[in-house]
Amino acid sequence: RGPESQLMLRVCGGRYAAKTYASLIRDAKYALYYPSSRGMIISLTKANHRSNIIPKLTGLFRDWGLRHGTHYDVNKNDYEITLYNGSIIYLRTSQEPENLPGPDLAWLHPDEYKSMPESIVTEVLPTVRQYGYPHQVWLSSTPGGAAHWSRRIWQPDQYALDFDLEVVPRRAGRYVNYRAITKDNP
Repeated sequence: RGPESQLMLRVCGGRYAAKTYASLIRDAKYALYYPSSRGMIISLTKANHRSNIIPKLTGLFRDWGLRHGTHYDVNKNDYEITLYNGSIIYLRTSQEPENLPGPDLAWLHPDEYKSMPESIVTEVLPTVRQYGYPHQVWLSSTPGGAAHWSRRIWQPDQYALDFDLEVVPRRAGRYVNYRAITKDNP
């Protein structure tokens, strides 16, 4: 697919604004809608996958009527979720960057990217190239501040203006920036 199918989405917001949960819904829907697709969720630590990502994803599957062992399997040794339609969700951490590159991916979701160096995301971006799928990247995090590297990518004009710099050209695709407010999530 061409650049028109490349979506670069950033979700920022305060604590408990449901950024991660909304992004996990997107992860799960993509994996279900596009059989045999491969995606990766990057968290800060394996503990975050165990205590946050896996329970929320499997809770979503359960709420949608999917059963563990029938519709999906969680491999806690390899940190992978395999769906009945052949899709795979790789769970990786920013603490182990050597495990990030590898399979061609259809989508990528760095969670809490604010605490990750830019190199974690830019190193994996070239792997978002699985043939035959719309390529999508969505990031979720609390805001990183005016000088954070993500602002240079998602808000290049404002970033350049704020720091008296030239606007850096972006990778082809559509860039969307969402801001979530904590009080909007009761």
